[in-house]
Amino acid sequence: MPKHISLPIDWDHFERWLTLFLESASEICTPAGAAHVIERAERIARSLSFAVEDARGPGIPKLA
Repeated sequence: MPKHISLPIDWDHFERWLTLFLESASEICTPAGAAHVIERAERIARSLSFAVEDARGPGIPKLA
């Protein structure tokens, strides 16, 4: 997570990553396997997004 704090990223970047991840998982995994890893990827993206936003704190502008 620390590496992400200084990057100019916002939820749109995580959403794009999730879209690409979903496409890839759907291509290479069984449907059950894809559902399993996609669910975890969604949790990771949300957690990382919240953590990055929180770590930036009130003194650091948050990205839209």
